[in-house]
Amino acid sequence: MDVAQAKWKSTPVKIDGFADEWSKPMSFFDSETKLFFAFGNDSKNLYICFQSSDERNEVKINRAGMKVFIHTKGKEKHNASVDFPLTDSKQNYAAEEVNEEVKPDIPSLKNTFLLQNTNMLTKGFATQNGTFPISDSSGIHAAINWDEKNIMNYELAIPLKELFGANYTDKDLAKTITMVVEVNAISRLDEAEIDVGGTAAGSAAGQSGGMTRSMPGGTKREKRPLFDKNKFKQKFVLAKGA
Repeated sequence: MDVAQAKWKSTPVKIDGFADEWSKPMSFFDSETKLFFAFGNDSKNLYICFQSSDERNEVKINRAGMKVFIHTKGKEKHNASVDFPLTDSKQNYAAEEVNEEVKPDIPSLKNTFLLQNTNMLTKGFATQNGTFPISDSSGIHAAINWDEKNIMNYELAIPLKELFGANYTDKDLAKTITMVVEVNAISRLDEAEIDVGGTAAGSAAGQSGGMTRSMPGGTKREKRPLFDKNKFKQKFVLAKGA
């Protein structure tokens, strides 16, 4: 695995869900999660930006949630994570999105998301652990929003002191950091599956959690990415100030 290089940010990144401070296209892409991403830092914060132009993948992240793990190896080792968006398992299922002929309603998704997703869950950091408002810019700060082309942007800012402890050194900052990203799977409907026309049809494969589902006539449908958990790992190092 190649080690990525973060870019130095001469001015703090505004965490608003718009990728104005990031070079486009993003430096890296993962085919499993269909996410473009990039790293940046200044003397106080690590910044990460993810982008998705795949509308069904945007629905998946909204419905099922996403978790970013950060592993550091400084004087204080931290295995930390940011869970955002937080999701309700009772609402984590797919209906019309299963039918590939139905185009996701991204404007409606955006409006609902911005109203409902205002908190994140953090674990393993030096001090800021628990459920916090994503708008609390005094510490870890996250935001998701969509641009005029319906491209979803996820920005994350993490104070370096939360990753390395308050008394970190330049030697700590020079160590390789490992990021793992998990996009959760959308749950299948408990009682029924959706056939090509969007109507409910019982499926032994679907009810058993299999990767394919029966269609009328006994043929099988292909694997559905919405129902799979996807993850990737990327190592990176911080940039040094100019």
